[in-house]
Amino acid sequence: MEPPRFVPASDASVLVVVAADLGAEASARVHAWTRLLQRAAPPWLLDLHPAYTSLLVEFDLDVVGHDDVHRWLGERAEQLDDVTPPPPRLVELPVRYGGEDGPDLAELAEHARLPIGEVIRLHAAATYTVAFLGFLPGFAYLLGLPA
Repeated sequence: MEPPRFVPASDASVLVVVAADLGAEASARVHAWTRLLQRAAPPWLLDLHPAYTSLLVEFDLDVVGHDDVHRWLGERAEQLDDVTPPPPRLVELPVRYGGEDGPDLAELAEHARLPIGEVIRLHAAATYTVAFLGFLPGFAYLLGLPA
């Protein structure tokens, strides 16, 4: 995988781009970066926002500038191999398809050119991975949806 890129995102934030394509490897690298920066957080580090292939790093512009943050991130990159991910947890969720619970099921099946039963089978058989949590508390962005 390519080395990370540090891209200014605003006056007080830097985007750490860890991959060009989303997937399990990119997600693992974003999680590793997040854990690493949380573990080594200086007082000027205000917040971290993980996404599919990147991590937004917000900092206190009154304390530190882009050059210092880029340098600090570069130093942290050398420590990534030391980050141990937490063990995965399996969470099984009950799912109901069609009717009031899934009014778009027929439209989805038509769009995918599959019978409704096959859409349900494919969706239910997949193992999904939470890549990151999003704009609402607990809203999970997932990897693993069948094509």
